[in-house]
Amino acid sequence: MSNKSSKTSKVSIDLIKQLREKTGVSIKDCKEALRKHDGDIAKALREIQEQGSAIAQEKHNRITVHGRIASYIHINNRMGSLVEINCETDSAANSEEFAKLCQHIAMQIVACPEIKYVKFEDIPEEIKNHYIEVESQSKDLQDKPAQSKNKIIRGRIDKKLRRMCLLDQANIKDDKVTVNDLIKEKINKFKENIQINRFARFTIGEKI
Repeated sequence: MSNKSSKTSKVSIDLIKQLREKTGVSIKDCKEALRKHDGDIAKALREIQEQGSAIAQEKHNRITVHGRIASYIHINNRMGSLVEINCETDSAANSEEFAKLCQHIAMQIVACPEIKYVKFEDIPEEIKNHYIEVESQSKDLQDKPAQSKNKIIRGRIDKKLRRMCLLDQANIKDDKVTVNDLIKEKINKFKENIQINRFARFTIGEKI
């Protein structure tokens, strides 16, 4: 009994507030995660993120017919973005939390000049093959055994291509998590599927 009391006493309101700000999940979920890990916020955060991943996987194929289109114009009026983010219900789409998420993603897009795709799977095979062909000609790989060479090429290509994918970018407000992690957190909070459908990024003077 005393051990349980000791664990509970370590879950301060401040810790719960910190975890809720990082994850957006309910106070109840934050409290339970912190109690389970004896007040260790890093472990509690990891558990909530893992739960979010599991929920995201479970809801991945559910139809998203609602959502929002958000825009962001940078302070210098020379860069901007549009993004469509979908969810399952009208109530989620009209919520302040969802609106903030959409606005944040629109800002993220402006901050990432290399992105061209939402996710890695969206990259056409011909683009992937082109990068593989170019990388295979690298001088430092010519004397490598075939197996080692292919492994190095795949690693380099994966790194280059993921710089083009929105979901793989570090969150501009917390670079310890990716945009994909952020979406999973929101799926965990709303308990419904959320998908970034498409986006466009604009820069003055950039060729269309």
